[in-house]
Amino acid sequence: MSIIPCTLEQRDSTLRHRFRLDRGLPVELRNFLSFRGAEVDLEETYQRKSSEPRALLAAAIRDQRVLVTFEHGPWRLPSDKRAKRAGVVVLRLGDRGWAAVERAVLRLLDRFEPGTLAGAVTQVGEAAIERQQPVSAGRE
Repeated sequence: MSIIPCTLEQRDSTLRHRFRLDRGLPVELRNFLSFRGAEVDLEETYQRKSSEPRALLAAAIRDQRVLVTFEHGPWRLPSDKRAKRAGVVVLRLGDRGWAAVERAVLRLLDRFEPGTLAGAVTQVGEAAIERQQPVSAGRE
């Protein structure tokens, strides 16, 4: 077995989820995720000018974050190298209150290790979690 050398920053980034929370999510979610070791920022802090999914996704890709949102899309990750470090988690819940969001996010965190949400669109519903990875068909 070989050990691959890396910096502390590289090691730490693989040990934690890197999320960006969209507007409209319960405010408790930031503390909830941070307490569990995730690196979290809020979309509001970036003073976005548009709530278009395309603009949100471009910002997540630029900052290598997994965007968590209620927006249903359309979400389509490009198949380029930069997009592999970003992703989208869509919470498809009938109840958008904190209790329902907490249950959904707990299921998500139990299923996916840090770093594994990147490179895909993951939809978390009331009963199931679906993951859609981009088709690697060249450039877009």
